[in-house]
Amino acid sequence: FPVTNKNYLSWFGKKAENVEGKLVEEVMDKEDFAFRRPYMEKALRGEKVKFTTVMKHVELGERDVEQIYNPDVGC
Repeated sequence: FPVTNKNYLSWFGKKAENVEGKLVEEVMDKEDFAFRRPYMEKALRGEKVKFTTVMKHVELGERDVEQIYNPDVGC
């Protein structure tokens, strides 16, 4: 994670200094990373990816969420 946004940190109850500069697989649990990896790989190839999953919010518990990885290929 080169940088993180406030919503990500709040959702997972993490601090920026514990996330920034680390690899995604160092921050996510193994099962969560394994599930998301194919979607991440598509996004890294420049494809927009949309999927649904269940994520655990630090205060609210499990939530059904829609995730969109929308790569900015112009960077």
